[in-house]
Amino acid sequence: GIKNAVLAFDILHIHTKTNKFNSPIQITLPYDPTKVTGKVSLFTSEDGKTWTKSGDFDVNPENPYVTFSRSTLSYFAIVGTAS
Repeated sequence: GIKNAVLAFDILHIHTKTNKFNSPIQITLPYDPTKVTGKVSLFTSEDGKTWTKSGDFDVNPENPYVTFSRSTLSYFAIVGTAS
């Protein structure tokens, strides 16, 4: 698990009128690589209260982004171990 968890970027709420797409879209979110070490985890939430881990990504200071596909929009958080 993540020890000394820290947000690597502000919680982001992306939404539209329907929040759904016919097929998955690609989303790329930035994070601050100076805040975390090792890996970051992407968490999603429909209501901003109950969170589900959706993936892990290696921390890369030269390319500090996570890219993933979703067919729904929601709240997103990137969490990692504090550096």
